Amino acid sequence: MEIIYTNGMITINETIIVILVSFLVLVFILNRLMFRPLRDVIAQRETHFAALDRDITTVRNKTTDLSARLRQKEETARQEGLILKNELETAANQQAKEIVNITRGEITGLKESTQKEIDIQIAEAKKVIHQEAHRLSMEIVSKILGREIA
Repeated sequence: MEIIYTNGMITINETIIVILVSFLVLVFILNRLMFRPLRDVIAQRETHFAALDRDITTVRNKTTDLSARLRQKEETARQEGLILKNELETAANQQAKEIVNITRGEITGLKESTQKEIDIQIAEAKKVIHQEAHRLSMEIVSKILGREIA
């Protein structure tokens, strides 16, 4: 081999073939040992991430569906609760009116019976007072006259 030296110029000789062959061998070895496994790992990673993205999308869709169903059931339960509440309030108001009416009837009955008892007692008291007034008036007259009046 002959080494040729020139200022600033590249010379082509036998060493360039050796360099080229050794470069190609190095590229072949690097491709086999490093680049091909690295590309395989990158491809597997991309496949794995694509599968994860599909799973995430599926789960997100399921979550959205479940959330919508839950909101629908919640709204249905709320409406049923309001209907039941209104029915119970109506029934309670009806029972309250019935109780008030029954109580008013009882109060009226008690008032009438009490009024009758009071009237009876007043009539008896009037009789007793009338009799007592008659007796007292007879006593007063007999004391004034000094004799008994029949």
